[in-house]
Amino acid sequence: MSFFVVKKCTTKACVLWRLSNHCAKDGMRIQTSIDRSTANTHPASICEARRQIDLYKLETLLEK
Repeated sequence: MSFFVVKKCTTKACVLWRLSNHCAKDGMRIQTSIDRSTANTHPASICEARRQIDLYKLETLLEK
């Protein structure tokens, strides 16, 4: 999984939310976001970007 695929975001309190319900991370490489802190991202149960980060982390751990 190389990219986030989150075109719409209904979590308006999210720091990644942009006008017109767009997600700022749509199309961004996941590795770029992993390198930065994800502490300010909502839990995976309500945030698609965080769910994809967690899935990427899991897949990366399993491959090692």
